Amino acid sequence: METFIGYGRWFQEQLVPGLEQVRVVSVDRKAGGGFELKLDSGELFTARAVVVATGLSGLAHLPAELAGAAVDGPTPPARSRTAPSTTT
Repeated sequence: METFIGYGRWFQEQLVPGLEQVRVVSVDRKAGGGFELKLDSGELFTARAVVVATGLSGLAHLPAELAGAAVDGPTPPARSRTAPSTTT
């Protein structure tokens, strides 16, 4: 695992050396399209698209609440798991 993490950090440093570490506390869909992201600092940003990168693909988990969020996005791999629905 340490080798995998080290590789990821090396790759990031090569391609995005000035990466700013921030925490996104909310992502909301805007009525006119796109998204609004709020950081823990209170800063707001808008984006046309949002990518949720969960890390290790074999451990991917898509919560039921997000399953329909990107209907035009790529289809997750067959081994990705979606949380069971809590509605009947």
